[in-house]
Amino acid sequence: MIPFGPSPADQEWTQAFIASIGPDSMKKRALIVGFSFGAALIVLFGYGVVGGYIDQAVNASALILDIGGAVILVTGLLMPRELIAAMSVSPLGGNEAIAKYWEATRADAKVALVLLVLGFAGQILADVMS
Repeated sequence: MIPFGPSPADQEWTQAFIASIGPDSMKKRALIVGFSFGAALIVLFGYGVVGGYIDQAVNASALILDIGGAVILVTGLLMPRELIAAMSVSPLGGNEAIAKYWEATRADAKVALVLLVLGFAGQILADVMS
């Protein structure tokens, strides 16, 4: 008899992976949000309150929070290769189109993250220099 569907080892790995998605995502989001708020408060207090440049400090702090939000959005698209592979397989066989789509989306998300961070960082720099 020919076995049909994923092996028990594959099923076990898939269940463990799915169980880790929620807690890992929550830790990642909390880290990004905490870092963003911390950096924004440091800029707001250090450059705005102490330095006397409150307008620029508020703008720079807001851009820092924008970077954090962009990072959270983009990293949601950076799925692990294992998840992409699992999404492209069904008990009846694989679907190469789905795997290629998500690999391309993952690559796009990496480029988008770099561009967003560089763009926002440039705005912060320009604002602080003015």
